[in-house]
Amino acid sequence: SSVCSSFSASAAARAATAMALAPVPSAQQGPGFGRLTAAKQRHLSAWRTYQCRASTFGYEGDCFADPSKIEAQAVEKRLEVENAAAAEEEAKQGRERIVSRCAMELAKTPRAWQFIGLNFFASKPQERRAPGMFYGLEFPWNADLLVEFGPEWLTKAFHAAGTLDANNSVTAVIPERKITITAGNNAAKILFEVRYAKPTADLHTKLFAKIPFPLSGTTTKDRQSSSVYKQPMDFHEINTYRLMEASFPMQTPKYYYGD
Repeated sequence: SSVCSSFSASAAARAATAMALAPVPSAQQGPGFGRLTAAKQRHLSAWRTYQCRASTFGYEGDCFADPSKIEAQAVEKRLEVENAAAAEEEAKQGRERIVSRCAMELAKTPRAWQFIGLNFFASKPQERRAPGMFYGLEFPWNADLLVEFGPEWLTKAFHAAGTLDANNSVTAVIPERKITITAGNNAAKILFEVRYAKPTADLHTKLFAKIPFPLSGTTTKDRQSSSVYKQPMDFHEINTYRLMEASFPMQTPKYYYGD
């Protein structure tokens, strides 16, 4: 991978430069060395033996370091490179998944928005559960319902949206109880964490959801505004992420599900 190859070239060059500049101990180097004793000769021999390995893996420490320490650092560097390469491969697969997901969504028959008026609230729709128009799933609209629906529902939702592989699943949903977000007048917001059966680099564990304001109390007018006066704002926002995420020339929040 590009990560591995660029690391090997640059790190080796830096280490080789550091080794070239490090003075080799000799009897003429002053009070710190004096005559080379048998012990110092052994250290010098060990340093020469490990010099090549140290250069290869970017070790830039004391030339008299314990050989076992150099070996341990070399192994650590190698694992770091391998892990970085694996993470990059997972991230690449994640980007490919987004492209595939958007293509799947674009191939679907477009849905049209059905406009509503304020009289729609007379039937108390906020108290009913109904399937969404994009994925046909009932969905939670507050933190308590999210916990009630749990990881089984979130797995089904992520599978339907194409954001989670069919052989993977959500194993836990943990709502954030300490932090609340009150900014904005278009929707309520909740933070929560999830756990996956098979974590990968492209799957976030800390998620953010926009949900409708309660149609009661101080948020009644905000809910009427967002659901009636600003419609179909939510419809367009979800469609933007659902259909166009792979085409954006800039970074955006990753879409996991919306309806």
